[in-house]
Amino acid sequence: MDGFIVAVKKPVPIPPVTKAGLKEYLLEYIVDSDLVCVNVSLGCLYLMSSFQSFRSIERPSFLRLIHYLCPKLNASDIPKRTTMGDMVMEKVEELDKIDLDLVTSIDSLVSIVYDGWSSKRRRSFASYSIQYIYSPPEDPNRWSLKSHILEFHQTVGRHTGTMVGNDMVGVIQKFGLKDKVCSRLI
Repeated sequence: MDGFIVAVKKPVPIPPVTKAGLKEYLLEYIVDSDLVCVNVSLGCLYLMSSFQSFRSIERPSFLRLIHYLCPKLNASDIPKRTTMGDMVMEKVEELDKIDLDLVTSIDSLVSIVYDGWSSKRRRSFASYSIQYIYSPPEDPNRWSLKSHILEFHQTVGRHTGTMVGNDMVGVIQKFGLKDKVCSRLI
């Protein structure tokens, strides 16, 4: 192998198993597996099916898998479904605060964009995003169009005008967009 350089990848160190780490990895598993749907509507935050989506982490087969992977864990180290639901809600609140801070910092008017669709399994979803023109304070003549998703959730029933209108009013109230929404009736 004269003249060749061989790159050897160092193995990624395996982090120690901790209660906090287990919660984070379980949360990632639940979100990645589409086991949870957070619905934010009219300012009310609730998890669909009252944490029933998390029941898989309390099933004996899943607990046996966890104990197989880390036999040192006690049953009390493995979070319950209500703990995982609370963690999801904490993450939602953190993300909502980031969105609220972003919306508060916008100096221009915004447009709200609604998108609704149904999956092949007839699950209805809705998203609300804002679009606005940003110009840096040091160069007010340089404009760029920005877009941010504020809401994404599963809906119940059809995408009627009433449902969309109620959802949109909820988004406007939640993010303080009342004086920033650009609207015109023709």
